[in-house]
Amino acid sequence: MRILYNRASCDKDGKPYPGSKPIVWWDEKAKKWTGYDVPDVPVATDGPDTPNGQRPFHLGAEGVGRLFAAVYKDPDPRFTEYWRDVAYVPKDGPLPEMYEPVESPVDNVLHPRVKSNPMLKYPRVASHQPIGTADKYPYVLMTSTVAEHWCAGSTTRNIPWLNELVPEPVLEMPVALAQKLEVKSGDWVRVSSARGEIDVKALVTPRMKALKIGDREVTVVWMPYNWGFQGLSTGPSVNHLTIDATDPGAGTQETKACLVNVVRANRPAARRSGPRGRRT
Repeated sequence: MRILYNRASCDKDGKPYPGSKPIVWWDEKAKKWTGYDVPDVPVATDGPDTPNGQRPFHLGAEGVGRLFAAVYKDPDPRFTEYWRDVAYVPKDGPLPEMYEPVESPVDNVLHPRVKSNPMLKYPRVASHQPIGTADKYPYVLMTSTVAEHWCAGSTTRNIPWLNELVPEPVLEMPVALAQKLEVKSGDWVRVSSARGEIDVKALVTPRMKALKIGDREVTVVWMPYNWGFQGLSTGPSVNHLTIDATDPGAGTQETKACLVNVVRANRPAARRSGPRGRRT
């Protein structure tokens, strides 16, 4: 851990910086550190003229921050390109940096000409891994689990009372988007990405709000990833929509964020989705 103390919120004399919102400061009269937060100074009575009172960084004996980075070294040139992809060698860095997902409606503010991670190898097979753009897919899809079903739901969707609590996947959307599409909760919608499309019921909720990013309003929708084609309760898998671009260091897929379009849909064709072969 090399983190900043709130001691860094004031100058070398322990006074809040002009024009800043005071957090902690040195009380000359009381001869101790005080403020609106608990001062991160080892001993509250050690003033700004002492070594303890001058340390803005935590666990840094010299009182300054450090940058830790491993020396980059290319993998053994005898490795194949495949091995380069899977071997645990530095593929990013030396310092972490925030990049936008491969599919994003906004630019990378830090580096406008470098939107996503330049170390990312995607698409690996262009004909099978298309990338969507915001002009065709204007909404951001985020995915997560629900409390009643675990991960892919291969076990929990075979438990009747859990299916009764949450029987099918839905697309959760903000009220503003529902009004635009003339959709209400329970209506069918078609969700599409550059990779596929699925039909699910809408769940309109006021708890989701559009994001204001720069001068743009970005609408976010949500789906659970707990359904598939097998089990007591079945439903369309959100992974027909998600993108499998991976982080170059950890190999984690970007299944939490991609671009989609949403339109009204007619009730889909009958499919097997419930216990004892009931049709819906």
